[in-house]
Amino acid sequence: MEKQRLSYLLFRYSEGSLTAEESLELQQYSQDPSGHFDQDLAEMMEAGDAEMVADKESWEGVLHHVLSTDRTPVVKRVSLLQRYWIAASLLILLGSGLYWMFNRQNDLQQTSVAAATQQPVQPGREGAVLTLADGTRIVLDSLSNGLVATQNGTSVMLKNGVLAYDPSVASGKELYNTMQTPRGRQFQLLLPDGTRVWLNAGSLIRYPAVFAGDTRKVEVEGEGYFEVAGIKERPFLVSIAGKASIEVLGTAFNVNAYADEGHIYTTLFQGAVRTGIVNGSAAVLQPGQQAVIDRKELKQIVHTKDEAALSRIAAWKNGYFNFEGLPLQEAMRQLERWYDIRVTYENGIPDINFWGKMERSLPLETLLQMLKGARLRFRMEEGKKLVIINKP
Repeated sequence: MEKQRLSYLLFRYSEGSLTAEESLELQQYSQDPSGHFDQDLAEMMEAGDAEMVADKESWEGVLHHVLSTDRTPVVKRVSLLQRYWIAASLLILLGSGLYWMFNRQNDLQQTSVAAATQQPVQPGREGAVLTLADGTRIVLDSLSNGLVATQNGTSVMLKNGVLAYDPSVASGKELYNTMQTPRGRQFQLLLPDGTRVWLNAGSLIRYPAVFAGDTRKVEVEGEGYFEVAGIKERPFLVSIAGKASIEVLGTAFNVNAYADEGHIYTTLFQGAVRTGIVNGSAAVLQPGQQAVIDRKELKQIVHTKDEAALSRIAAWKNGYFNFEGLPLQEAMRQLERWYDIRVTYENGIPDINFWGKMERSLPLETLLQMLKGARLRFRMEEGKKLVIINKP
């Protein structure tokens, strides 16, 4: 078992939030006669920071049932008391479902945290702005379930946070609608062909209220996850910023095409897609592959992603941030979009990669407390401005 996984399970146990499967996983590993459980705890404590001081007493009751279970003896055994102390030292970095680890390539000195929030910053939520073909703008955030609009016989319905189109009696004329999620909002859309789209914060999708032609074409900016309805004779086409395109028959894939990112990422989860540069080369992706297009040079490279990477890419759709191996700036851009904040850097950008998974429903203040655990220096200023301080 990886040490990060072990720490995550211990924290989940302390919170009383272990699933049945996770509880069995932790119990089996703690009883493994190989002694890896004790060894991992010891190594993780030795690798820890001397400044991480935990209150051993506060963890003894929580960890007793995990660490004092009947276990097969091995030649070298860490005492129960020491295991308490090791676990407590590990868990000091855990908070609200997130375990932070970080890698400082240039041996950056450890820094302390200074944070002063002006007003509570809440996480993003469900919400979007729908623009109809006639220019009418409808804010979906506060609408209740029911009919939103009718266009040439197509009913636009809102139900439980999903905007759905019913073209059963629609005319054949294509009328384009646009759904836009501002920063701090996300939304789900059910297109008239049955294709389901998750739209991340700061994104946009343009689509017809009814697909009338031989192809089903939409335009995307930002990030969206698609589960495309399979209609073999009518390919589904995604146009991205006039620079790239995706052709699919029936599949699940994620598109990340934010204008402030230097690349366009298309990641395939199921089925098959053809990705390409406008008037340029194309590639057919298989499940688990990702096409990366350089916006400036207009070159495309295809990578194969493992399960962990695929989980990270789709985490936002499932209600999580997953910062596994992300550089600090990329992680901060995600927070900017979701919390609708502005991040700036003082004295340069810290050379840090983050590892961690957290729920997107957490308030920003909770996240900042986690950053304290990572000993990153920052401060909050008025106007929802987060300043990251790089200590020389």
